[in-house]
Amino acid sequence: MPNGPDVFCIPEDVIKQRLGVARSWIRDHRGPEGQFWKRAAAGVMWTQAGVDALVAMVAQTPAGENPLPPDEVEVLVVWRTRMPNRRIVLAHRENDAVDAVTTASAQTVWVGTSDRFVPGMRLLARLRSGQYWDFAGNPENPAAGRRLPRSVGRW
Repeated sequence: MPNGPDVFCIPEDVIKQRLGVARSWIRDHRGPEGQFWKRAAAGVMWTQAGVDALVAMVAQTPAGENPLPPDEVEVLVVWRTRMPNRRIVLAHRENDAVDAVTTASAQTVWVGTSDRFVPGMRLLARLRSGQYWDFAGNPENPAAGRRLPRSVGRW
């Protein structure tokens, strides 16, 4: 695969981790699709020129404005619950689609037990590393903490 300033080859997850900024901050500073970034089966991909532009924007961020809020959580949608390990579910971001064959863009979420989760259910998760997330609770009631669903498919 050729590398250059105009090749979409850098995943947004890598940029987020290396720059130490929130995904929502990157999303707010993306600009129009096609110039520096585009959607792909593996998620949002960036060019080197786009990454350089983001680095410049991070450097210009005022000291009082922290681009990464502490313990940032994101809303994920459960995609698959029947896994060999009953403590995990596969989920994806609300805007992303999952390829059923390659499971591209599927994220592994560690939940206490997957017995009460059903596909299509929304949940809060906190990024652990890479594609691994920790369950953080109910998106409709985040103040309740890490409570599991009260019955199958119901918060």
